[in-house]
Amino acid sequence: MKTGCLIGIIILAVIAIALAVACPDKQQHKTALSTVLSNAVKKEAATIKGGKYASISDAMINASMVEKVFDRFFTYHDYVFYSTCRYQHGDKDQLVSLGVMAHVFTPSEQDLDELIQKKKKEYGLSR
Repeated sequence: MKTGCLIGIIILAVIAIALAVACPDKQQHKTALSTVLSNAVKKEAATIKGGKYASISDAMINASMVEKVFDRFFTYHDYVFYSTCRYQHGDKDQLVSLGVMAHVFTPSEQDLDELIQKKKKEYGLSR
């Protein structure tokens, strides 16, 4: 019985150490979110006026812009075994990415596309 408990404790310790060591950092969240956000913006730009603005969106989406947007609207939290990024604007506070075992989970491009379409309707920008 004691051997079983000891093995269980060792397994839990190894899992805890692996989670802590492989916890994604702020830069990994920033990279993952910037990729999915820039792809969504580029896709939307390609649909406006037959793609007329697609090249402009490529020029606008660069590392310094992503850095500024990230630092302004997103907050990184490290919880040792996992990490999160939250969107904060006014009274809104939403989870936008979750990092665990060296991987950052973000919203899918389809989810972002749906959000963009919803916001366009809210602001009267959809056709």
